[in-house]
Amino acid sequence: MSSKAPIVRRSFFLLSIIATLATLLVGMLLWSAVKTQSILTVQQTLDDWRPLITILRWTLLMILVQCWPFISRTNIPAEQLRTSRLKHWLSTRWRIMAWLFVLELMLGQNGFALLILFLKESVA
Repeated sequence: MSSKAPIVRRSFFLLSIIATLATLLVGMLLWSAVKTQSILTVQQTLDDWRPLITILRWTLLMILVQCWPFISRTNIPAEQLRTSRLKHWLSTRWRIMAWLFVLELMLGQNGFALLILFLKESVA
C-alpha cells in the first residue's frame, strides 16, 4: 500500500465532513426561513436564486472535468502512474461527466418531471 493512501483517505473523509456540514447548514437556514417567513416567500427567494445556483452547479461540473487528470494523478500511487490504471482513470472522465450531466438534467433542471408530463400527455 502506498504512503499516499492514508492522506487520500483523510482528505476524502474531510471533504465528506465538509459536504455534510454544508448540507446541514443550508437545511437549517431553510428551516429557519420557513419558520420566520411564509412558505411562498421562501419559494420566491429560491426561485430568485435558481439561475445562480444552476450556473454554480454547471461551473463545478466543468471544473471537475478540467481537473480530472490532476485528481487522477494525485490519487494514484507513483509506482502505478505508468500502468493502465492511470489510462483507465483518465478515460472514465467523460463517462462520469456524462452521468453527472444526465443527473443534472433529470434532477437539477427538473427533467424527470418534464419527462413524466410529456409521457402523460402523449398517452392521453
